[in-house]
Amino acid sequence: SNLTITTTFYDIVVDDAGFITALDNTRNRLFQYDQNSNLLYAFGGTGTQQGTFKTPVAIEALGNSLLVLDSGYGSLTRLAPTEFGTNVRQAILLFNDGLYEQAMGHWQEILKRDSNYELANIGMGKIYEKTGDYTQAMEYYRRGNEKPGYSDVFAAKRDDTMRRWFAVVLAVIVVLLLTMVIVVNY
Repeated sequence: SNLTITTTFYDIVVDDAGFITALDNTRNRLFQYDQNSNLLYAFGGTGTQQGTFKTPVAIEALGNSLLVLDSGYGSLTRLAPTEFGTNVRQAILLFNDGLYEQAMGHWQEILKRDSNYELANIGMGKIYEKTGDYTQAMEYYRRGNEKPGYSDVFAAKRDDTMRRWFAVVLAVIVVLLLTMVIVVNY
């Protein structure tokens, strides 16, 4: 079935750390993106339980929290990040600051809760790529469905392997050629 759902962003806010949150008033959901426009998660929805809305009309950032004004319920809801969300935000901020080892612990915590979270797998892939562990980087990029990263690391691993073995292969070829010359001349 070709179900198409239209999203209408009604309001948008960028918090102090640079995370972007957009309010979709078609499905009453919030979408949060990192500084590079990667979707981190979507939350909210239509309903009466905590964290859902009837007619959300505005959002505002307050530290790490979000304030959502709902004209349908006549309410102001404060949403704070979960432990998962806090780990995602910290991992991204640390990684963007070049603190890869510190970011790794947060990515690992995220993957314990959701081993298929693409951004965490890509984050781990980038960390292993920067440390030169191409085999691990390729595995995490594969899990994160990050084809450009996988391709780059595959090429780097191939080049690294060629550099390491070039002298040995060249020496074997020279020895074989000399052996052939000696055998042919006798």
